[in-house]
Amino acid sequence: MPGTVRGTLKEEIGRETGLGPVDIIAVGSHDTASAVAAVPATEGQVAFLSSGTWSLLGVEVDEPILTEEAMIAAIYVVLTYVFAPFSFGEVQIRIAEALTILPVFTPAAIPGLFVGCIVGNILGGAILPDIIFGSIATLIGAFFTYQLRNKNRFLAPLPPIIANTVIVPFVLRYGYGVALPIPFMMLTVGVGEVVGCGVLGLVLYTALNRYKNVIFKTA
Repeated sequence: MPGTVRGTLKEEIGRETGLGPVDIIAVGSHDTASAVAAVPATEGQVAFLSSGTWSLLGVEVDEPILTEEAMIAAIYVVLTYVFAPFSFGEVQIRIAEALTILPVFTPAAIPGLFVGCIVGNILGGAILPDIIFGSIATLIGAFFTYQLRNKNRFLAPLPPIIANTVIVPFVLRYGYGVALPIPFMMLTVGVGEVVGCGVLGLVLYTALNRYKNVIFKTA
């Protein structure tokens, strides 16, 4: 653990450096983690702002904050980043879109998918219009999938398929300048969404449905 005393500096190194017999203390896994560990807060809740090569605003807690929203967002980001070569463009199959079925199980998936899409697009090098409108398409799809949670499961993938098929081609045309007809890009994006949301999403639904009361707190 950061802050743990692991031993004492070797005598020869102490003499060479002039430091003497100082304690060797374990540091955080990152310089920011070390900075946070060094925050002089011993009691009560204290917020901190650490600024260096990047800035981090947060609070120290005894245990990690692991919510359904955060976990869904993290999984979406990882899948988008790992499969980035075919997660973007006029012909795309975003594996992470399989997660758009999750609002059927929990409303936590709505903000989780929205935040995950924003972060995934940023890490994937998307331009600002794509970050904004692509994520809004995911938000719209997640919201209406949640509204269909008590309907036939085959209806659940339709909202994200429709939202992305309608919105994403305009981002590709006017944001990225892709010189293809918008109806054609609606077809290519739509096919990718059918694979991601429809096929993979329903496979995921089948795998999770039996254990939904165990996996999801708000099922």
